[in-house]
Amino acid sequence: MRLFILAAAILIQACAGEGDDVSADEQPGLPAGSVVDTIATEGKSGIYIARGSFTGGEVKDGRDVHDIEWSVHEGFERIEIRIHEAKWLDSENASPVAVPCWFSVSREDFPARLLVVVSGTRMFSTAPPELPPDALVRGFYRIIYLDDAGSMFAFDVKNDTEFEVFEQHDPAVIVIDIREIVAGSRGGPETVFSLRSVSWPHGETPGHFQEALMNAGAKKSCIIRDAEGDFCVEEGWYPTLKEAEEKLGLFAEKNIVLYVEQRGTGDQPRNIRPE
Repeated sequence: MRLFILAAAILIQACAGEGDDVSADEQPGLPAGSVVDTIATEGKSGIYIARGSFTGGEVKDGRDVHDIEWSVHEGFERIEIRIHEAKWLDSENASPVAVPCWFSVSREDFPARLLVVVSGTRMFSTAPPELPPDALVRGFYRIIYLDDAGSMFAFDVKNDTEFEVFEQHDPAVIVIDIREIVAGSRGGPETVFSLRSVSWPHGETPGHFQEALMNAGAKKSCIIRDAEGDFCVEEGWYPTLKEAEEKLGLFAEKNIVLYVEQRGTGDQPRNIRPE
């Protein structure tokens, strides 16, 4: 992995970010026509996708991401996200709701992960799921979401995988099934040039920087956990260094410091400390 540190004026310390749902079809470098955006069904449909997103649920408020469980089945791994009513002083006895609140699950790359956004949640009382080291689902982390009625979190996954998302009702469960596919069959580049920020500890600072980045003209951006467990904001990634440097210059003119980092499919972002 190589790191290209290129000048870009004064670092904005406090910016913003709304944890926007990231649409995979806007990511530079993806082959045209390779992205699928799908409505989640009630019950398993068997429709797996390698790129894109699933959305589902209904617009509600006062919910709790009450429990997240991982399990292994024949041919796939499963993540179950159970939604309950938000019960501030007694979350253990909160009742499950009938239908999941609105959600999206999107596949992202470099690094490979599933980004989950659940709207209408006022609590996040679940503990992290237990994941064995050899699983297709390789990690879990929360992302600070600058909205008091929503939750954002991510699952690191093996690159050569595809996924399906569906709903269960009575009680409400968001179900994600993940299975392995032939190595290299997803297509796309093996190496990209990421345009990213420095790293910060878990907190609101990455979200504030993300908002400033969007206000400065970024069409999309995302918050990613780095190799040391801190978080950076990525404006996007590009197939060539030249394209990334050109975009870097545009943000430098607006006094926003970004860095160009070369990453492969299995690389986590490096930890870059603020100067």
